[in-house]
Amino acid sequence: MSAACSLLLVSIAPGGMNTVEEPVAAIIRHLENEGRVVRIVHLDGDVTDAELCSRLYAQAELQSLPWVLGGFSRAARISAMIVEKLSAVGLLGFAYPFHTHGAPQEKPGLEALSRVRKESLVVQGTRDSHGNYEEVRGYGGVPSSVKLCWLEDGNHQLAPRARSGHTYAAHIQTAAAACLEFLRKFDEKP
Repeated sequence: MSAACSLLLVSIAPGGMNTVEEPVAAIIRHLENEGRVVRIVHLDGDVTDAELCSRLYAQAELQSLPWVLGGFSRAARISAMIVEKLSAVGLLGFAYPFHTHGAPQEKPGLEALSRVRKESLVVQGTRDSHGNYEEVRGYGGVPSSVKLCWLEDGNHQLAPRARSGHTYAAHIQTAAAACLEFLRKFDEKP
């Protein structure tokens, strides 16, 4: 019997609300329809990154192997900061914040990602305001262990503009397929 790689997804919301960003919720539905186990850890966004990391350590190590740690936006950066210290086999980021909105010269997200050695997948819109295709390509510091799945004309919510000829539904399908392929790499074979 094989063990399918699961996903531990970090969700950060003010007051610890049990919400997940819509693009990620849609991708989760696709993964669960394919039989993948997705667990969500809801953390309060009003605490510091260090406090979030501390709380996440306790939750993450309860997972059975193999598992991948992931998150959307700030949660993806937090996950990148700690994934090397956990038993996770990989990292999955959605709308990764390579920089803060409107400040591409500041790259705190790139600093966290540059320390990740585990295989990683980042699903990113080509016009994401926290790191678009041109900006990220110009940084040059993305490690070879990180694969980027670019969604053409996608914004920080992975949604394209209507005039682009791309659809949100197609982007979600593409993202889900890339995530499923990534998780399959870590499945334990009998």
